[in-house]
Amino acid sequence: MYRGYTSKNKTICIASNVLTEIEPICDGCDINESLSLQGTIRGTNERATFRILSDGFEYEGNTELLERVMKARCLKCSL
Repeated sequence: MYRGYTSKNKTICIASNVLTEIEPICDGCDINESLSLQGTIRGTNERATFRILSDGFEYEGNTELLERVMKARCLKCSL
């Protein structure tokens, strides 16, 4: 599991650039204070899960694309 410490806005940006399809997720009705997103990693058939926390995120899946996205600058914010 990868743990990232970022703002919620940056976390959403990262998740939307890593995942191409969002899939239904079930935590077995486990009530917690975090939002979980599960989907397909862009350009692969692999699945990944983001758990969005108040101070960042937890990520389960292949970290290759995640690391590239986190190192890249945002095209929208840099215009």
